[in-house]
Amino acid sequence: TYFYLNHGYLKVKVSPPRVTISKDKRYIYVTFHVYEGNQYKIGKVTLTGDILTTHDELAGLLKTKKGNIYSQQTLDADRDGLADRYGDEGYAFASIDPQVIPDDETLTAEVAINIAKGKKITIERINIIGNTTTRDKVIRREIELKEHDRYSVRLLNRSKERLRALGFFEEVNFATPRGSRDDTVVLNVTVKEKSTGSFNISAGFSTFDRFIFNASVQKENFFGYGVGGSISAELSRKRQLFMLSANNPYFLDSEWSAGFSVYRSGFSYNDFKRDSIGGDINLGHKLFDYFSVQAGYQVEEVKAADF
Repeated sequence: TYFYLNHGYLKVKVSPPRVTISKDKRYIYVTFHVYEGNQYKIGKVTLTGDILTTHDELAGLLKTKKGNIYSQQTLDADRDGLADRYGDEGYAFASIDPQVIPDDETLTAEVAINIAKGKKITIERINIIGNTTTRDKVIRREIELKEHDRYSVRLLNRSKERLRALGFFEEVNFATPRGSRDDTVVLNVTVKEKSTGSFNISAGFSTFDRFIFNASVQKENFFGYGVGGSISAELSRKRQLFMLSANNPYFLDSEWSAGFSVYRSGFSYNDFKRDSIGGDINLGHKLFDYFSVQAGYQVEEVKAADF
């Protein structure tokens, strides 16, 4: 039925399936009787009720347009889109009620969408649930809505994306039950922690290096503060490398990021041996949602011997 409704057949009728079994009882036959009816196109599209801005501006958001083949799926998407548009202005419980009025003579369907925006909603309280390791502040700083802010669908969706992008959680779910008043909601942020550390160890043999040994430990959320770091080592007859690094994306709970790394390495060439020790520090700042700048300073001391 939904398939036919998405292709303009407003009067489609699909009977319950009739099931029969073959004489040898090896096969089952399922028969649907379908009455298609006529295909309808969209006629006039109107919006009534609480118009947020102008009729033309809201109509421009719709993909249900006059002359198109009627599609229930498109109309459902338009209803959700209008709900998001009103929700982004704080009307979390706006009622979007589309009515479809078919005309059997012209084979068109008029779509009348009535909108009741309701009350403008604010965030009364934000509850963080399920974080057994990650600190509350690490989660809250990724949420672009604060307590007593105006409700916004766009900011809620972006906050959910930011939390998922951390890589600390298997699941991130938002719920917005009503608050203590009709014009407030409570934002419940429920997360499910996942492992953010890894330990790797390997060993091998080559004709150049002879025995090779590698080990590393990496953690992306030290003590639940959102700080990442790693320590690694590589040992063989020809080379040795030890490295320690750490990075804090919100240094001192600010928009600045800071990190450092230190290392020591040695490599035995055929004609000489090269040893080095060094490190770097870096400082960065977020400029826009998906853009940041970073500057760093690196220092290294190199010694060559055994020519």
